[in-house]
Formats: sequence, C-alpha cells, structure tokens
Amino acid sequence: MQKSVLGIDLGEDYLSAVLMKNSLKTNRIVDYRYISFDNFEQDIEQKFLDALKGIRKSLLLKNTVVSISIPAERVFFRSLKVPFKNRNKIRQILPYELETELPLPVENLLVDFLQVARMKEQFLIAAAIEKNYYKTILDMLANSGIEPVRVTPTGSDIGYCLIHFMQLPEQALILHAGRFSATLVSVMAQEITSIRPFRIPPGGSARVKTLCRGIYQTIIALEEMHSTSFSPECILMTGSTENFEGLETALKKRLDIPIRIHETDLVREIENFQDTYDPKWSAPHLNNAVASALAQIYGYRELNFKTNPFGTKTFWRNHKASLIKTGSLAVAVFLIFLMNMLIGNCLMEKRLAQLEGKIESIFRSAFPDTSRIEDAVLQMQIKLREAGGKDTAFPGLQNNIRAIDILNEISKRIPENADVKLDQLILGKESLQFSGNTGNFNTINDIQSRLEPVPFFKKVMISTASVDRSGKQVRFKINADLGNP
Repeated sequence: MQKSVLGIDLGEDYLSAVLMKNSLKTNRIVDYRYISFDNFEQDIEQKFLDALKGIRKSLLLKNTVVSISIPAERVFFRSLKVPFKNRNKIRQILPYELETELPLPVENLLVDFLQVARMKEQFLIAAAIEKNYYKTILDMLANSGIEPVRVTPTGSDIGYCLIHFMQLPEQALILHAGRFSATLVSVMAQEITSIRPFRIPPGGSARVKTLCRGIYQTIIALEEMHSTSFSPECILMTGSTENFEGLETALKKRLDIPIRIHETDLVREIENFQDTYDPKWSAPHLNNAVASALAQIYGYRELNFKTNPFGTKTFWRNHKASLIKTGSLAVAVFLIFLMNMLIGNCLMEKRLAQLEGKIESIFRSAFPDTSRIEDAVLQMQIKLREAGGKDTAFPGLQNNIRAIDILNEISKRIPENADVKLDQLILGKESLQFSGNTGNFNTINDIQSRLEPVPFFKKVMISTASVDRSGKQVRFKINADLGNP
C-alpha cells in the first residue's frame, strides 16, 4: 500500500512543497511547487496564505500526511550538557537550564530537544520557539485547510536525510542559504552536533564575508563545546546558492582548511527514488521540502514541535473519527469476551452440580447406611480406607500376613525365564491352589521344591500333572496348605 506525504518548506520569502508517494521499494515524486515572493515585506502573511490554499487545492490529496519545516531563524538553539539520558528527566530540567540562556521567558516558548548520542558525553541541542509565532503558523495552515503532523525547524530534516542516505565525511557542514538568512548544521561521526541560524546580506561581497564569519564562529563554538578539533572536509549547500562566488576561496583563506563546496540534490542521492527527471526541477529550492517528506516517511527522530500541547489537540482533530471507531470496536470485543466468560462460567457450574449429584448417588448406593452427606468424595475416601483395612489378612495366620504378601513370595520364587504360564489362582482361608501350563514335568517339580521353603506354607504338593491334548504342554495344579511362619 502506498503512503502519500506532502512536505512543505516555509521559508522567509518563499514556499516549496513536494508531494511524494512511498511504497515498500520506491519513493516517487508526484508533483511539486516552488513559489518565491519578491516583495516579501508587503502583505507577506496573505501571500503565504494564498500560496498554501493553492497547494491545498492542487496537491493535498485525501489521506495525505503533511510535514512542514519553518524558518530556523525564528527558533532559538542552544547546546547543553546533561548528566543523564532519560528523556522524561531531560524534559523536566530543560526549562530551568534554558531559563538564563534565552531572551524570552520559558513559559512563552515551546521547547524540544535533540540528543547527541554518539559523543562521549551526553549533549543536547535544545530548540525553542515563541508560542505566539507558532500559533500564527498553525492558524495560517488551518485556514488553508492543512493540518501538519510534524513541524520542524529548517536544517534538521535535511541534516538527517543527508546523514542517512549519503556517506558523509567524518566531519562536515550542511548549509541552507536563504535570501537574508542561513542555517548551518554541523555533522560529526554521522551525528548532528549543532544547528545555528544567522542573518546574511542578500548579495555582494558582504554576503560571502558574513557567511565565512558565521562558519568560523560555528567551528570555534563547536570545538569549545565538545572539546575536540573540528575541521570539516566539505560543505553541502542547498537553498539560494546564488551570489556565493568566491566562497570556497574565501573559506580556505580564512580557515586555512581545503573545504569542498557541493551543491546537493537530495533526490539524486537516494537510490530508491523512482527516476522521474523533470528539467524544471530545482533541487536547491526543493531539497528541504523533500527532506521534510522523507523524515515523515522513515520516522526519523528529530526536533518536532508537534509533540507539544498544540500537537495533541491537532492530532485529536485529525484522527477523532478513527479513534472513536477503534475505541468502539475495542469495547465491543471486550463485551463479547466478558459475555463468553459469563456463559462459560454458568455452563461449568451447571456441569459441576450434575457431577456432584452423580457422586452423591453413587455414595448412597455404596453406603446406604450413611444418613448425612456433607462431602461425598471425602466421606467415600474415608469409607474405602476403613473397608480396605478389614479382612486383608488371613485369620489363621499371625503377624497380619496379607494375600498380597503370599502372592509376592510365589512370584519371587518362580524364575522369570521359566517356561510356566499360570492361568488360575484360588486363595482360601487355609489353603491356596494355582494351575497353569509348562513344557515338561521337571519344571513342575522345580516349582514345588522352590515353594516349599515359603514360611506361610505348611505343605506344598502337586495335585495333578498331565499332558494336554496337543501333546506339547503339561497341565498342572499345585495345592499349598497355609500356616504360621
């Protein structure tokens, strides 16, 4: 089943959107839009609103999930060290840690964080956005008929996508450039270690100079924070990459590091993208929208302001019908299960009553003298034990010698390999008789001689011994008189 995801990148003076279809094997770009606002300071909100409505009408299909990125320059980023990794504990202490670090009161901000797990120490990249601005973005999207499931700052999505889909060097920088701002993402050991937005001039040599200064300051801050050397091998660029002539030379001169500048096309970097080349495709302007959609498809754990209270309400609005339907089905299944248990219990009690009635009937027939029955099974066991203790010994014998003891002696004294088959045994109070077949007369004499030493026998004698009709077997009877040992 294909999944439909719409990635939207809200820039400071542009809007890009990419509609993507995802299946088990491939990703496919269905459609895209890129809208730039030349006079962005004039009625900018209305222009964004009109553009979003146009995208909603032309791109947003039924059952399409929306993921958006917002300008990173409207987000406060801070790098912190914490003594533990538990996310719940971090959420509890983070507002207090940021209280002195941010220009606004913490209660006016929405805060999320990204754990830098691969460093020797536990670091965080904390991101905070003003609640009023965030609500304005959500209201504008809602007025356009768009309800996103993810809201992330520019830079985090494309950083994760390049890490997961490209073989980045051990140390690298990812630069997203806008007309008036840039966002710099640092990568160490395939892990995002910092996100830093800063303002840049729209053109001229000052643009390159300001960018070089921003990169230099980022490197210094990163080395101080992580107590390690940071020498990026390359800078992966996206966004408005024009007006950066001489950047590579300027960086080499300023940092004394041979940095390669590489313009990124995220679609071409991913192997499982279905080849749908479009000559109008502008990778620098659409990379962030592609990254936003991919981050939703692959479920990357990154900064996401939708985990805050606004996100919970929006999730309920989006999935209210499905949740109610699923809840109703779960309640119905539970009720059926409960009814099944009750019916089964009633049937079991009825069956138990029938069995108890049968047991009581058997007990009354076996022991008719019993007038009061409280526990038929227990009373029957007692009666049987009492009955079993009577008449098990022969009255003429001392020391309570039982019939089983006599049989045991006979069994022990006849060899296992003897050609003897006993077929009848008669026990009386003063004698016993057993009969059977054997192969010859000598065996009968041997049995007699073996039984004579038995202490319970006064006398052992062969009553009869004759060949049967077949002429192959000897039929015999042996009598033994019982006495005290």
